[in-house]
This record gives sequence, C-alpha cells and structure tokens, in this order.
Amino acid sequence: MLDMGYINKLSEYVGKKINCSIDEKRIVIFADAEVNYILNKLDTRYILSMSERGVKTKLAEFHSKDEMVRSFSFWMRGLLGNSIDYPNVSKFEDVENLDVLENLIKQYTNCNLYSINQMSGDKIVLTVIEEDFYELSFVDRTQKKHLIEHRERAPFIFERFYTEIIHYGEMLKRLEDYTIIFDEKLSYENKLQLLGYSK
Repeated sequence: MLDMGYINKLSEYVGKKINCSIDEKRIVIFADAEVNYILNKLDTRYILSMSERGVKTKLAEFHSKDEMVRSFSFWMRGLLGNSIDYPNVSKFEDVENLDVLENLIKQYTNCNLYSINQMSGDKIVLTVIEEDFYELSFVDRTQKKHLIEHRERAPFIFERFYTEIIHYGEMLKRLEDYTIIFDEKLSYENKLQLLGYSK
C-alpha cells in the first residue's frame, strides 16, 4: 500500500518520527500508548480510523490511491504535528463593531488572506448580508463561494473570521510543505480539497 520511503517523507512532513507497522492492506500509526491511527485498504477504497483504548472511530474515506496519499499526509500532520496556534483570539471575543474588527484583523493577520465586503479570489471573505448579520466564506479564484458560516452575528462571527484566516494561512503552509517534501505538483482542485473547501 505505502512503503517506508513514504513513511520517511511523512515523518519529515509531520515534524517527528512516525512509529508504524505496514503490510499490503493496512498501516497502523502508533500515536501513543492509547491512540492508533489505522488506514485499511478495502477493494478500491481506503478507510482511515482512530482506535482509542480499543474503541474505533472512522475519520475519513478515500476513493483513490492518489487522494489517499495526499489526504492521509494532511490528516497525520494535523493529528500528530504541531497544532494550529490562535495567539490573539481573545482580542476578538467581545468585538461587535466592524470598524474595530477591521483594525484588529489588519494588525493580527496577513492581509493577503482575507477580504471584507468584497468578493476576492483565494481569500476568506466576510460579508454583511443585512444589518447585524454576516456571512463567512472562502472565495476561490473562479469567484465561487464556499460557505463557512451563514447569517451569524458579532461577536461570534468576528472571532470565527479571525480563526478561519489563521487556519487558512496554516493550511497554505502545509500545502507548500507537502509539495516540497513529497515533490508533487497539485492541481488547483486538489489544493481546494486539501484546504477543505471542496467536496
């Protein structure tokens, strides 16, 4: 299914040594004494599960080997690597004014990753849909909206806007690292899928 060459690259991608067992139809990643991640091949499908203290939970299903290799890598980085840090989230907890939000967002995030009230490709977009109600979406380069939150109020939606921008920035970094470490060029659709904005 996957070989030790892949596992070595996966260790580099995740940022730590991966302890695992591999056979033709199954990989078990040992996270700790109680948690394992299991990838099983069933015909043409691949099922990723978590086993915690003997209780199995299905996490994902992949329908091709290419999708499995890419997605499994992303899953393992998210589960075993460093978690995403949201260092300034508390500054957004009580914000209810859009002008205040704009100043804070400029100060604490990358302005290339978001837009407010303007459809802009490959960005997280916050839109006022009516007085006191907002919509949060990812707009891809074709201007297609991928809805994240709809008809929400401040302060929740402003805090969510901040965390989604930080998350998006981290996922872009993971994409970049993946293409370098695994030496793979990804199509735009593959990128959207790995970012979580495509079905």
